[in-house]
Amino acid sequence: SLMTASVLFVMLLGMTVVLSLKQQALYLAILALSMAYLAPLLIPHTHPDVVFLFGYYFVINLAVVVVNYLQPWKILHQIAFFATMFIGGSVIGIYAENSQLNTLDIILWLHIALFIWLSIRYSQLMVAEQQQQREFETGSNNKKLQPILDVGLIFSVPVLGFSLHAFLMHDSTVALTSGAAALAVTYGLLNFWIKRQHPQLSILAKSFFILAVVFTALIFPLAKGAHWTSTGWVIQGTALIVWGITERYRLSRYVGVALVLL
Repeated sequence: SLMTASVLFVMLLGMTVVLSLKQQALYLAILALSMAYLAPLLIPHTHPDVVFLFGYYFVINLAVVVVNYLQPWKILHQIAFFATMFIGGSVIGIYAENSQLNTLDIILWLHIALFIWLSIRYSQLMVAEQQQQREFETGSNNKKLQPILDVGLIFSVPVLGFSLHAFLMHDSTVALTSGAAALAVTYGLLNFWIKRQHPQLSILAKSFFILAVVFTALIFPLAKGAHWTSTGWVIQGTALIVWGITERYRLSRYVGVALVLL
């Protein structure tokens, strides 16, 4: 059965993850994750239960969290995100029933929280790795430092995640507004926390600040309609321009100008 096969795949995935970490074998982790994501789709049946599949993908993504806690393997993020949002999202779009939408939305927010944590942890590991590399580098043996941000994950998660949330909750203005507000508050608090606790990740804090502003801007049209949009966006755009000038942050000025023009 689908349940038995999925449980066996999860057990196999767990053993493979342990081996990949012990042997520092990235290819082994890629193989295990790829087969685990595809398993429910390859087992013969009419179509997968959407809630079960999305919940199963969350369990698999927990394995990515375990690996990422120790190793900054960016490609695992990409596999996990692609499988969750594109494969899982496609199955939801085709087979989801109205009675399942609320449950799927809850699981979706668990996925979003997990991927946000992955983006932060990756940057933490890359900063630590760069510091160690600088300590041991000498003369001409310097190696090119890897970027500390997984930019694709940072910006794709809120955009595609909120888009899927909007698809699931398209009939509820309250749910859409609450979703935008939740992401705005989350990214705002993360920006504040990173600036206080991890000043070496200031570029990550700035990225989260931009996302907080973007989702704050969405609250106006979702909650009150288009006639409040212009007022809200002008205020936020002006604030971004001023902040960008004082902090000498070019991206903030560009986003502020874009909001004012819109």
